[in-house]
Amino acid sequence: MAKAQEIRQFTENVLADYLTEHGLELYHVDFRKEGKDWYLNVFVDRIQNDPEGKELYVSSDDCEMVSRYLSDRLDESDPIQQEYMLMVSSPGMDRTLY
Repeated sequence: MAKAQEIRQFTENVLADYLTEHGLELYHVDFRKEGKDWYLNVFVDRIQNDPEGKELYVSSDDCEMVSRYLSDRLDESDPIQQEYMLMVSSPGMDRTLY
């Protein structure tokens, strides 16, 4: 079984260029066991504003796009041997600072 730190590092490496291309950034990655289940939680944030200077936010479409991309990369490389749930979301307004 890969260590949590290795999974976080793999996820960061896989997403780095992809997120930048789509105007997003990686806010945090967490791989942990909660109860009997494992979760790979990925939090993404928006790094750009629209041309008029209006602040943009991460949408559910952004999260779905990142989830599909990451899921495909995880399936190809298969770095996680146990069953897990992948969750991609925005850090939200009450975000934890890391």
